Amino acid sequence: MNQDIEIEEINGDEIYQDYGFEPEEFVKPQLFTLKPFQMVDFPSDENIASYAINNHNIVVTTISRRIFRWRFKDDTGCQELEIKDDSDNIAKSVLKLGENVGKQVGAGLLTVGNLLLDTVNIVTKPLFNTNLRFGRKDDINQSKFDKIFLEPRGTHILVCSDKGESFHGGYHDEYIKKLSSLNGKNVKFLLWGESSLRSFKNALLITSENKFYVYSLQWNDDKNGHNEIVHRSIFQLPPEKNITDVKQIVKDQNQTLIVGTDYSIYIFQGSKDYEALLTRYKECSDDLKAAEKKFEKKSFGSQIVLFNQNILWTDGLKLNYFKYKDYVDPKQFESDRKYQLKHAKKYDSDGSKAYDVFEKLYGIGLTKYHYYLLTFDTITIVSLLTQNVVAYFDLNVKIMGKHPEGMFYDLGTECFWIYFPNGVYSLSTQFEDEEVWKLLVERNEYVEALGTAKKYNSPYYGHIAGLYADDLFEKQQFGESAMQYFFSNKTIYEVFLKFSLNQDVKTVSALEKYLQEILLMQTSQNTRQVLLAYILELMVTSKQDQNKMLKFIQQHLQELDEDLVVQVLQPHGFFELCNQFADLKNDHWRVITNYIQQEQYEQVIDKLKLIKDSKLVFDIIQKFSYALMKHSTLQTLEIIKSQSKIDPSKLISPLLNINRISRDIATDFMFHCVENLNFSDRTFNNLLLINLINIQKLDSIMKYLYIQQRVLESKMTTNFDMPFALRMFKQQKLLLPQIQIQSMLGRYDIAVQLALKNNLISVAKEHASRCNDETKQKALWIQIIVHMLNRDEHIEGVVQLITEIEGFNIEDILPFLTKNVKLDYFKNEITSALRTRHELVDKIRIEMDGFYQTAEGLKRDLQLMINRNIFVPKKAKCEECYRQLFQEEYVIFDCLHTYHKDCLWLYMKRNKEFFDPRKISKLHELQIIMTVQTQQAKIQQQKQEESMFGFFGSKEPEQIVQKKGFNKLKNKVSRAVHQKEFDDLISEECVSCGPSIIETILLPFDLDQQQEESWFI
Repeated sequence: MNQDIEIEEINGDEIYQDYGFEPEEFVKPQLFTLKPFQMVDFPSDENIASYAINNHNIVVTTISRRIFRWRFKDDTGCQELEIKDDSDNIAKSVLKLGENVGKQVGAGLLTVGNLLLDTVNIVTKPLFNTNLRFGRKDDINQSKFDKIFLEPRGTHILVCSDKGESFHGGYHDEYIKKLSSLNGKNVKFLLWGESSLRSFKNALLITSENKFYVYSLQWNDDKNGHNEIVHRSIFQLPPEKNITDVKQIVKDQNQTLIVGTDYSIYIFQGSKDYEALLTRYKECSDDLKAAEKKFEKKSFGSQIVLFNQNILWTDGLKLNYFKYKDYVDPKQFESDRKYQLKHAKKYDSDGSKAYDVFEKLYGIGLTKYHYYLLTFDTITIVSLLTQNVVAYFDLNVKIMGKHPEGMFYDLGTECFWIYFPNGVYSLSTQFEDEEVWKLLVERNEYVEALGTAKKYNSPYYGHIAGLYADDLFEKQQFGESAMQYFFSNKTIYEVFLKFSLNQDVKTVSALEKYLQEILLMQTSQNTRQVLLAYILELMVTSKQDQNKMLKFIQQHLQELDEDLVVQVLQPHGFFELCNQFADLKNDHWRVITNYIQQEQYEQVIDKLKLIKDSKLVFDIIQKFSYALMKHSTLQTLEIIKSQSKIDPSKLISPLLNINRISRDIATDFMFHCVENLNFSDRTFNNLLLINLINIQKLDSIMKYLYIQQRVLESKMTTNFDMPFALRMFKQQKLLLPQIQIQSMLGRYDIAVQLALKNNLISVAKEHASRCNDETKQKALWIQIIVHMLNRDEHIEGVVQLITEIEGFNIEDILPFLTKNVKLDYFKNEITSALRTRHELVDKIRIEMDGFYQTAEGLKRDLQLMINRNIFVPKKAKCEECYRQLFQEEYVIFDCLHTYHKDCLWLYMKRNKEFFDPRKISKLHELQIIMTVQTQQAKIQQQKQEESMFGFFGSKEPEQIVQKKGFNKLKNKVSRAVHQKEFDDLISEECVSCGPSIIETILLPFDLDQQQEESWFI
């Protein structure tokens, strides 16, 4: 197959026009491309007889009766299919049998062999419907497979020859097998019925004799083969009317068959069942007559093509174009026959003959916007919209060698496939509609223009949408117009201005819809906030339902800017909506502010009760305290009381401005802060005290002062100004508070005097008991008792008081008893005091006896100590030097260890780490002192001797002593005293078994540890 085809492409006139937008450069694909198609592994020396393609495979037949298939999923290229013909196999077997017989019986029996061959032929003819005579075999070999039918799902292949042969193959078969029941039937057209992987049924076959058959091929598992079912001819058109094309339109359970002949077109409509459909026209001549649409004259070969809901057909003289919706109306088809398309080759046709077909058409094609005319050496592409030539391709006939065999359109590849004996070519229409939008805009077909522009992501899409939107706006279709403006290249401000110039409900609603769409595409937060404000403004101005506005606010709650929303809603009086919005945003400040501005104080209180944040509640109340204290004093203060985090000092100013009617409420609140919250601000406490004085609430004043008394006891100070309070109490002549203040100031004597002056004995007792100075307190008790004694009615109280006061007795008041006071009142107390005295004397005497006995015991023990003896052997030796003990001064311990005194001291110095360092240091010091004292004694004696003999020589010894700093020892403690102290220290404990030695038991282990640690690096 020759693949070196020359293709020339010439575009028609430019159809670009200026539509008012800036030109922009972008890569544009070619609208149409014609390319040779390379069939992999197809023999180059074969010429194509027929060609078919769908989404699953390609099937090609050759002039030499070979069949090739290329399954896109399973094959890497073309694979030849084996042709199985059972009749050929039997014929070959019979011929071989005859040949064998001839060899055995000789040439004389040739006649018998021929007779046998004729017999076999007679027997097999009914079965295979074939003639095995040698002359007929050549006719079969000269036929060609000129028709290929592919089941749309790729499961079945039917190949037919021009001599009445039919072969079938499945998708998974590597061969095609002859269909005996169709032998002799020259199948020209096939319409598929129901199909499965290995079977199909109710297919419609149309033969060259114009007969219609229903054909089924069922798989039989038992015989591992197919069963053929051919119904008798169900319909036939007159043989002289050669059928040239058949097309089918199926809609639900109905169908339309369009059958083209040389003289007319038949339109059969009815049941989806072929037999039922055609039987109707077979049995009713009137229906058949009505279905026929006759041509003016005999055609050169009618052709029919379908695309979507469009039909292009030709009778060889004219090109006719018809559109339908759900089904083809025969009457409308007849009337629309006058709608004809121009015939053209390479260039546009003009004049009255432009609609005449002036050259034979080897194929026609139809797509959405173009129709295609295939002539001997050219394929011309014409626009359906303008009927102008868009492009054409010259076909080099010299290289192709022959005219095209056929052309068909494959929707899956969006290509027209044109096949010749020596090649197959594809005409791609994938981009046929890329530039068609310009023509559609001219025809005001904006919707379709937008569809094509969108398909190719055209940069002009926005402009087309703008034109469409303007057109809709002029037609007052504002809603649809707004949607198109959204897709247009017009700015928001242009669209906003256009709609704003025509302010009515429809335009406002459309503009809102437009802005809603714009909002969906925006990502900038600032832009979205502005758009949301615009939309809300439109909803407000169009007086939409508040529930709808609230729903909009809820939908965009997180993005709406609070200030913008308030600026939009408040001027139009939507205060409640403002509050709902603020509530949704949890902006309690704004809600309360709105209520305050509207003087809705009940709503303010209700809102404050719902807020959980204690600090926030207090801050809000503080900011609006003047208004709230004035209009809702009690409720406001109750809310404040219920909060856990408050600062009452920030409420001083509004509390001062409360009217007189509500002052009691404010005072109770302040008292609550002091009593329950322990609020200690001095100014606040002073203000509370002033309020209590002004309203003359003595009980509350005293309660407050008692609270402050506890504060004073714990912190040594009070939370109010006591001198100031005292002056206030004096001015208001409040006696009890005065007494309390004097007591708190530590002036217990004044407090008691004031109480006694007003005969408030219990009050005087209370404040006397607070005095911490026993002397002063006793004086205060005496003062109270004297006051009570001066009043006869309090004598019994004096007696009781004496018993209650700790450390106070009748003796303390005897000097204050007057003649008017009878001792009978104090008889029991005096008797009790004398009895107590006697008991005390007896107790002291017993104690003195005990002390005397203890002293006598100590004397006896001391005498025993003095008279104690220790027996020491005569030959006792020093534990240190082992010399005789009694040759020098020695020490004997209770444990009977014996040491010379000097040996003991040497031992201690040598082993000083075992003894208290302070003790060793003290012994050293005493030894030095005693040595110095000895030297001084010798010097003094030497001086006396020198003075006696008149020698007055050197003073060096004295100077030495002075240099050593011991001159101060002159006339001090004697040496004997130091010696005794030294002896006591050195003999304090045994150096062999005393406490110091016991404590050193662990010392060796400690030393071992120190030695071990000394090896650390």
